[in-house]
Amino acid sequence: MTKQEIYYDKEKTRPVTDLEVDEYGYAIIRDGCCYVFGVSKVKVYGEARVYAYNNATVWAYNHSFVWAFQDARVEAFQNARVEASGKVEVIACGKASVWARGYTRVWAFDEAFVHEYDRSKVYVESSSVRYIYLSPDGYRASNF
Repeated sequence: MTKQEIYYDKEKTRPVTDLEVDEYGYAIIRDGCCYVFGVSKVKVYGEARVYAYNNATVWAYNHSFVWAFQDARVEAFQNARVEASGKVEVIACGKASVWARGYTRVWAFDEAFVHEYDRSKVYVESSSVRYIYLSPDGYRASNF
């Protein structure tokens, strides 16, 4: 079982102790806001808000919102929204929206929306929409 490092605050002083865990070892978060660290594995539903750091893996569903940093990995489905910065990997499907910054890598399918900035790299197919923005240094985001 994965050691879950999930807290109510970024300073890691208030751990989430009443976790529901599915058969695959993913912690289930259905509401509120939390911070996920380490090699934690989380599935987020509803209106929940998650900040993911340091190799955390997050599956985001419905209208959940994920901010991902520092090597986190996010899979977003069904209108979930992801803001990624740093060396983050995102797979977006089913009208999910992604804002990719830094060195983020995004794979977008099934009508996902991707806003790419800085040195992000994006692969888009299946009616997904890609918006490209120039970084302040004039560098344009690119395909894989």
